[in-house]
Amino acid sequence: MTEQEKKPVISPDVKARLKDQSIWLYFLQLIMYGIAFGLCAWILLGVSLLHFLLRLLTGEPNSELQKFGQNLA
Repeated sequence: MTEQEKKPVISPDVKARLKDQSIWLYFLQLIMYGIAFGLCAWILLGVSLLHFLLRLLTGEPNSELQKFGQNLA
């Protein structure tokens, strides 16, 4: 066997990082921020569509939804 064939597939440095708890907590934090961002995007889309439909049906903007949108900003 040559020396290349004897090398481990995963280096010891990578194995140590895989066992490090802080990197997994960082990964969990990234996932949670992604979920929060997605949820906020869907809420914004829903409020925007509701505002559009109410304006389409009534002919005037909904003041309550406008206040809600201004409070988000």
